[in-house]
Amino acid sequence: MYRLIFIISMIWLCNVSCSDDHMPEPDINKTAYIKIRQNLFRSATMVDEDNLESEQTIKTIALFLTEPSSTKIVYKYINIGSMDMDKYKLVTLPLQESELGKKDIYLITNYGSTNLSAVETMDDIKKLNTPAVDKNHVLDPNEGFCMYGKLLNFDFTNTNSSAIVNAERTCAKYKITLTFPENPVLSTDNTFVIANEASYTHIVDGLRGGIQDSDYFNIASPLALEPDGSGKYMNTVYMYGSGKGSADLCIYPDKQLFREARVFGRPAGTVSELYV
Repeated sequence: MYRLIFIISMIWLCNVSCSDDHMPEPDINKTAYIKIRQNLFRSATMVDEDNLESEQTIKTIALFLTEPSSTKIVYKYINIGSMDMDKYKLVTLPLQESELGKKDIYLITNYGSTNLSAVETMDDIKKLNTPAVDKNHVLDPNEGFCMYGKLLNFDFTNTNSSAIVNAERTCAKYKITLTFPENPVLSTDNTFVIANEASYTHIVDGLRGGIQDSDYFNIASPLALEPDGSGKYMNTVYMYGSGKGSADLCIYPDKQLFREARVFGRPAGTVSELYV
């Protein structure tokens, strides 16, 4: 009886030993991911009256990675997809987390026809400008606003954190409201014109200045202020804010009055309301 128990015990110990030899190794090489999301300028609500869905479209995405505090780009990924701003986009990198270690991450979206293939350093990125507009056009949200973001010294091997890069718009949003408290009957021909607008700006935040005077323009045609049914005329325009800090919005109510006002907007997209 004791001999039988001894034999069974030895067989069990042998099985345990063999099983331990074939235990799977911990997965130390995991695929690296980067989350992209847009910095909203009013609230955390994704879509409301001031965060229109058309403003949040991203048609092109480029990512650049450098060693921390280095200017040389070691990895770049261009034209890696598009996205509707549904909270965030998850980008899968063709690298393992252990290969990346710590990196500085730079993001550019909606860069139009700008050629990014020749970008090799951060100095190259700092030279990039947003897609230009001219006196016959204004920025159109349906075409996608150029955005920029960065995440510095991120450790991909830290399993307790995620690489999240926030994209910030390079243009400002101006919401114009015109009212006549003493005369609620408004004309159907209230318009405004844009003067002193930059035709482009630098993509990198903090460098949005130094635009040549010749690159500013006055919009060719007046823009209509549409009645909202409550005694107000309203419209929204999007402009690059660079160098001179603001554009002049010249209001022509009923073609009888002239009002000039400066409306300030942060490139991230602050909504400004103008009452005159």
